[in-house]
Amino acid sequence: MNTNIHPSAQHHSEHGFNLVEVLIAMALLGTVLMTILTLFYMGRKNVYSGKQASVAVSVATHAMEDLSSRSKSDVLTAFKASAAAMGPVDVDLTTTMATDSYTASIARVSTIADDIDPTKNDPLGLLKKWSDEAKGRLDRGMVAVIMTPQKPYPVGSTLTAANATAMKIRILVRWSEGKRRREVILDSARLARP
Repeated sequence: MNTNIHPSAQHHSEHGFNLVEVLIAMALLGTVLMTILTLFYMGRKNVYSGKQASVAVSVATHAMEDLSSRSKSDVLTAFKASAAAMGPVDVDLTTTMATDSYTASIARVSTIADDIDPTKNDPLGLLKKWSDEAKGRLDRGMVAVIMTPQKPYPVGSTLTAANATAMKIRILVRWSEGKRRREVILDSARLARP
């Protein structure tokens, strides 16, 4: 044993961390790590949600762009809606969102997983094109076009899609994120050209 070391120095070199100090340090480290991991998880979830919303906005915008150069009669023809019966329309029966029910309207709806028969209500393939654009990118998604004829219309007649002077067009893109339903709605109007 080395006798040149002062006894107080030898006693000081044997000091370390006691159990309480180690436990406190581990608790602090655990709290910091849990906070950081939570931030990463929430950040990832928000990025995914933003990506889904961007896809939906893109689909709805492309739909509006495709319809922007068309007149009211062209839009009605594109969805075989000129002679279609107007009435209450329920876009999606699986949810109770207030925007699902439209009175005196005509709707063309496609879930993104559907194979749309163009001979029915989409002869130009517009709804199919929009659904294909979102296919594989939106979970349980759907694209809908809701056409609502607006007044005025000829005096003494019943309002129909063909005789209304104006028509509100709504593009609705809806999808699910877990248990949460999300949607993007874009509205436009078309006037009958003389």
